[in-house]
Amino acid sequence: MEQLFTDIFFVRDETKFLDAFRSNIGRLKNKYKRALAFTIMNRALTRKVTMGHFAHTQALVYASNPDRIKRNRSLIRPIKDIFSELVSEYNNAVFDNGCECVSYNDDILKVLPTLSNVDLVYFDPPYCDSHADYQGFYHLLETYTNYWKDKEFVNGTKRYSPKKESGFETKREIIGSFKKLFSLSQDIPYWLISYNDRSYPDIQTLVDLISPYRNVSVERKLYQTGRGGKGSVAGSNEILLVCKP
Repeated sequence: MEQLFTDIFFVRDETKFLDAFRSNIGRLKNKYKRALAFTIMNRALTRKVTMGHFAHTQALVYASNPDRIKRNRSLIRPIKDIFSELVSEYNNAVFDNGCECVSYNDDILKVLPTLSNVDLVYFDPPYCDSHADYQGFYHLLETYTNYWKDKEFVNGTKRYSPKKESGFETKREIIGSFKKLFSLSQDIPYWLISYNDRSYPDIQTLVDLISPYRNVSVERKLYQTGRGGKGSVAGSNEILLVCKP
């Protein structure tokens, strides 16, 4: 962190702290506590940086802007303090649901054929044409968690390379990816699909792609005051596609 990201997203004292913290996570003997430590720190990092992502190089400039500080005090708070504040909230979110739970970090189009006896699936794909490059936005979190030793770091943001391909980022590929996704989900009775009406393809096209497999109803939630990316600006709608047999 000190070598790669000093004076890009954080000052040197903060990057040195992050390296020390990352090293000490390995001292936790419980794998779930290690996972929780990574989760909380990743959340702290997104709070510390303006707009909560790492696709820009203005973090330190924004952190010296009084107007931005007034809106978000986390810009000038130590990362350690932000982390400490979040700990109890995340600890309280841990509970035993009596089931054995499994988490995958993999390509959904590869995982789906390996699953069985699934009752419901919730899909939240990148919103194509609306800031869909998740690697560009959140590369630092992956770099921090994995501590890459075999990557090249490129662009002003030091994003890792080579780029991962999701199949859902570009107009050229996304229709084909949705078709494959729905075909692979035929044995799952219920689907919930999150999307946005400023993204590609349009909602009617998505409904048409789903209709051969499921009955579809469309729920809408209007953004009244959003100032985020293209998909969350005021006047856009968050869409939930409810798909039933």
